[in-house]
Amino acid sequence: MIIFVRMRKLGIWMLAVVFTSCVEHRPDEPQVNSGDTKEDKAFIAEKTYAGFRIFEGKIPCADCAAIQQRLVIKGDTLGIYRLTEIYKDASEDGDATIISTGEWKFQKNKKTNKRELYLSQGHIGDSVRVSTYAWFNASIRLLDDNGEAIQSTSNYTLKLTKQSSK
Repeated sequence: MIIFVRMRKLGIWMLAVVFTSCVEHRPDEPQVNSGDTKEDKAFIAEKTYAGFRIFEGKIPCADCAAIQQRLVIKGDTLGIYRLTEIYKDASEDGDATIISTGEWKFQKNKKTNKRELYLSQGHIGDSVRVSTYAWFNASIRLLDDNGEAIQSTSNYTLKLTKQSSK
């Protein structure tokens, strides 16, 4: 009985070693900038969807200096995204960073018939947080909760800084 228990523990340990030692080799990684964070590089390198786009910019913030946003979207007409938001001077400790991920898709605005970028934290249609952006050739502009342009003199635009398609 004691030998059986020890052999069972040894077998479980050996399985753990085998599963953790497997390494996936990826010979043709997408190109990333040296300024990209480690997390961004890992996200871009995932081959779940072909191609990616990166949008960056600062938008206004009610209780901090500004929100520096970096949006990485993967896919052609739908896919996954990673949004990094740095709230500048958000507390006495300095900047605060929030990273969210989820799915995105293009949709047509029913009123204007223009193309929009729809971000859904988590899965499309099952989201805690939804953001909608007006789509332009080299930029996107954040829309309000009703899909309307935000009436402000402040800039709510993120510019396309990098693009790759496969």
